[in-house]
Amino acid sequence: MINPGSRIPDENALEMPRSWKRHLHPRRGGAPGPEITISDLEEGELRSPYAADIEKVLGHDGTDPALAAAGREHMAGTATPLGAAVIAAVPDSESYHGEMTVRFVDSWITTYGLPFAVHAFLERCDIGFGPHGAAASGLGPRQGTGAGLDGRLEDAARRLRTLLAGAGEAEYREVVELLAGLRTTPVRQMISAYLVPTELDWMAECCAASASMPRDKLLRSLGSAEHLEILGAEARISVVDCYYIENLITLAEGVGPAIAPYMAEAFDAHHDSAPRRKGLLEVLGRLPSDEAFGLMLERAGNPHMLAALRETMRRFPVRAVRVLAMAANGGDTVAEGLLTEHLRAESELVARVLPELPAQVRAVVEKLSAADGGVPEARADELPRLLVDPPWARTAPEPEPVVLKGLDVPEDRSMAWASGERDAWLGTAILHPYPDSWHLRRADRGYGDFGPVPEAQERGERWERRVADFQAGRVKEEPSWLAGLFAMGPEELVRPVLREWKPDEWERPGGWWSPENWLKPLIARFGLDALPLALRFARAKPARGAELLLPFLDGEVANAMAGWLLRVKTARDAAADWFARHGSAAPPHLVPVALGKTGRARTAAEYALLFLAAKEGRETVLAAARPHGERATAIVETLLEGDLEGLMPRKKIPADLGVNAHALPRPLLRGRERALPGPAVRHLLTLLAISTPEEPDPGLEPALEAFDPRSLAEFGWALFKSWLDDGANPRHAWQFTALGRMGDDETVRRLVPLIRAWPGAGGHHHAVRGLDVLAMIGSELALREVHAIAQKAKYKGLKKYAQEKVEQIAAARGLTTEQLGDRLVPDFGLDATGATVLDYGPRRFVVGFDETLRPYVADESGRSRATLPKPGVRDDAALAPAAYQRFADLKKDVRAIAAIQLQRLELAMTTGRRWSMAEFREFFVDHPLLWHIARRLVWIAEDGDARTAFRVAEDRTYAGVTDGAITLPGGASIGIAHPLHLGGTLPDWSQVFADYEILQPFPQLGRDVHALTGQEGAGARLARFEGVTVPFGNVLRLERRGWQRGPVDSDGGICCLVRPAPGGRYVVVTLAMGLFVGYVSASEDQTLEAVWIGDDPAPERFSHLRIEDKPYTFAELDPVTASEVLADLEAVIA
Repeated sequence: MINPGSRIPDENALEMPRSWKRHLHPRRGGAPGPEITISDLEEGELRSPYAADIEKVLGHDGTDPALAAAGREHMAGTATPLGAAVIAAVPDSESYHGEMTVRFVDSWITTYGLPFAVHAFLERCDIGFGPHGAAASGLGPRQGTGAGLDGRLEDAARRLRTLLAGAGEAEYREVVELLAGLRTTPVRQMISAYLVPTELDWMAECCAASASMPRDKLLRSLGSAEHLEILGAEARISVVDCYYIENLITLAEGVGPAIAPYMAEAFDAHHDSAPRRKGLLEVLGRLPSDEAFGLMLERAGNPHMLAALRETMRRFPVRAVRVLAMAANGGDTVAEGLLTEHLRAESELVARVLPELPAQVRAVVEKLSAADGGVPEARADELPRLLVDPPWARTAPEPEPVVLKGLDVPEDRSMAWASGERDAWLGTAILHPYPDSWHLRRADRGYGDFGPVPEAQERGERWERRVADFQAGRVKEEPSWLAGLFAMGPEELVRPVLREWKPDEWERPGGWWSPENWLKPLIARFGLDALPLALRFARAKPARGAELLLPFLDGEVANAMAGWLLRVKTARDAAADWFARHGSAAPPHLVPVALGKTGRARTAAEYALLFLAAKEGRETVLAAARPHGERATAIVETLLEGDLEGLMPRKKIPADLGVNAHALPRPLLRGRERALPGPAVRHLLTLLAISTPEEPDPGLEPALEAFDPRSLAEFGWALFKSWLDDGANPRHAWQFTALGRMGDDETVRRLVPLIRAWPGAGGHHHAVRGLDVLAMIGSELALREVHAIAQKAKYKGLKKYAQEKVEQIAAARGLTTEQLGDRLVPDFGLDATGATVLDYGPRRFVVGFDETLRPYVADESGRSRATLPKPGVRDDAALAPAAYQRFADLKKDVRAIAAIQLQRLELAMTTGRRWSMAEFREFFVDHPLLWHIARRLVWIAEDGDARTAFRVAEDRTYAGVTDGAITLPGGASIGIAHPLHLGGTLPDWSQVFADYEILQPFPQLGRDVHALTGQEGAGARLARFEGVTVPFGNVLRLERRGWQRGPVDSDGGICCLVRPAPGGRYVVVTLAMGLFVGYVSASEDQTLEAVWIGDDPAPERFSHLRIEDKPYTFAELDPVTASEVLADLEAVIA
């Protein structure tokens, strides 16, 4: 509503949404409550079925004589409110939900009128009975302070109040006068005030005696701020009060904005409960007052309140401008940010009402508007076409495609094998019959060998019987058991049968029984005759079967591949490989379909031709069209002028994007001189919404390329923050994952603290999605943060997911996780010498690092200082504080990775990891940070059988044990030397490091070495460690030394720890008790039940009892691995 003569909307009325109607306890002159239809059943008809019960109760010894007399009088025809109440109490005592009282109220209104019904109800509230009903106890006056609170009466009271709110004036006044004479007890006073809450004086009396009043009736009858004052502390909304939203809604309608402080206080106390929080925010956000808005703004640090506040800003746009501007003017940065959003979203309204707003508000609005909107909008020709005219915004009908009938379809079919592919498929191990077996049944003892298929068998009685049994349907076995029949049977017998074989079902994937396994030798043997079977499987299971069709060139296969290329994500790579293999031979099979009748097959063929034109060239496709005539060629030429995107299946466009596009900052195009127009912002959001991390819309990446990266990242962060602040609706989680497409390193810095904190606040799902976002951003910093979380995180679930993510990232780059870790060590802006200079202006300091990467400071004279001095009065006012902060940040950042790097390199030494010369130079010698570790270690270079120990000298050359310079072979493998590698030169190396006063980052030259006894080397168990009981913490420390937890057993415990060893072996420590999964800290002391060597990385609890089946011995371990295993175990039992 617009005020007369003003352009400012009226925002001072409480608007009741329709959803509130069923919760509201209405009052006369207020918002209407739910509609009520009164039954036309008269009282006599209603009570008639209960006549015998009524008579029994009236004659009961426990029935009050006065009540019995009133009831009999009423039954005799002299109607009185008390008598009516007595009669109604009898059937009502047998119900539990008050439905009989409601029915009697309706019958009283129908028979005697509304005033009588109100009086009778008041009398009914004073009548009580025992817990087993009136028939057992009789009727009497209700006892105790809870009188009038029987749940059976609630619905009837609300019904009467609703009817009175809509009654005629004369009838309403009659009821008020009637009640005025009946308010003789506290309960009657409260019920009367509840039924006619317009009588504010009555309500004031109830407030003054609130301790004796029913609480719910009290709250639902309040009608003014004065009532709140009378109540004092009793006006506070308790945890029970806000459980029922009708209390809150009726309070807001009765008292108005004066209730706001009480609701805000209740939110502070009870927001941990979702139902209570939702009700409080819903009502508080609709109160039309600056005070209510301000109370919400004060609590905007709570994400639930912030989401509600944003909704309130949309509801009261002018009030939002006014209150936010005043708060922003006072230095409230949250208010300033919200106001900036709001000015974008409500630009037209703000421009219209701004002249009428206070001068102080206008000044803030104009300042923020000027800072936010100084860049002109881009023209349509400057934007990607998808952001100007996207397919989902087009309304014009597509032109009908031209259909050419009767085009010749190629009949040629052939096989195209990759080098060595056919032989590999022929050698696939499958299950097949023994040559001398008569049957094909699995249960037959003569059937069943597993391995590469033997040479084809000669025809004879045995094979003729087998084929006859199969054709007659006498063999009911899985296809994997029957494949051997075709793989090794006489060709002239089995080839014709293979063409007709139609298995009823396809077995699950994952082993020799999988069709993708046993079909390979059949395809390799029978070629095109195996196509119907292979095609049947591939159509049923494209993700598993598409690759089996790679050798086939055939029209059916070509069109199946076209469909998968367009529509089936899991088979798309195989389809692309098929088109790459067959190249120019594919289009002739596609052109007739691409020009034929409209439908899915034609669209797929068109898409495949466009795909081939991009890969093989337009001429390849046009050459396939020319044999069909000029018209066909012209249609194909027109097709090739289009793009793949236009043929992609239309994704479902969400009707609700879940974000106000106008409230977001407009991203700037490259050059930062043009901003994205409003309509195009919504198209960009739609494009992001229909893109998934696994399958982005093809047009997304080209569209994002048009934007300034920093501006796009800010747009993405604003989108994410809007989603987070509005409650993080999972339906709109694309607003989070979109960060992966638009984010930059600043996004990473903002997001990582949230990721690390979310699991502790019940947000594990947000945290793992955040790791996905970091992986999508893919910058060095983003991957480094994922790697850091995988190495060290407070929450195990987050750490585990990060480790899985690191493995995926590494695999995608063709690296191991260790190789990825090499590439993610930051240099922290250090110079080539591994130092950095801190400039205070008149004085400068150099930062270096010790053997554990702890930074130290030296002044310009080279004198070491215990710490960096704080800036003084003579230092540069700008440079010195910045340098001091840089040192503080550097200490914190290096400390976060130092322990990880030291542990990583020590494990590299104990596990024998090697680097190429180029890697060694890049990741250690030339790395500004790790150089400080590299020069404090002895390294080993291996070139064939030659092994050279060396260290990295201060000038980054290589020095041997005699301290002379040496040259390493370019093809050498480099590793961190273990003492056992150094042999007799170990004392000499120790002396070199002592002479140069080189401290080592972890034990190397002084490391203890251990050896197996002869008996231990010859066996598979290490008996000296078995049976020893140790604290569980000792066992867990093995994880820091490269051991891994074994699988979780059926009892939910971890039964062992496993250490990988060279040659595919694993050293296993089996625990008698086991560690509790998910609650390791509650584990008891652990007894080392067995220490053994095997080949299983995930052994079961009792695997050590079966090691004689695989007689490995500890002698298979190299000396370094054996020494480190023994050292680890000695540390456990120490």
